[in-house]
Amino acid sequence: MAEQDGRSLRIIELGKLSADFRRSAGRRVLSLQNGQGGFGISSNFYVDVRSELLGTFRAVTILRLTGAAFDADRVRRFVFGLRNPDGGYGR
Repeated sequence: MAEQDGRSLRIIELGKLSADFRRSAGRRVLSLQNGQGGFGISSNFYVDVRSELLGTFRAVTILRLTGAAFDADRVRRFVFGLRNPDGGYGR
């Protein structure tokens, strides 16, 4: 338990989740990876930008925590593809 403003917050550690849940979460997150290598919104929606850095960061974090295998080089290419000449990232 952690205290914040006098309220108790429950913190569930990923290690306490069942192996089936971890596998399922990993598969679901992997299903959100698109051809660019990033992770983003489901293919059921039309959007101009399918992947963002923040969503990709969150997806990779979940994949690492769940132990799911993913192509890190593909993600790396996506991230470095967003690098601007000034050293920042974005489109």
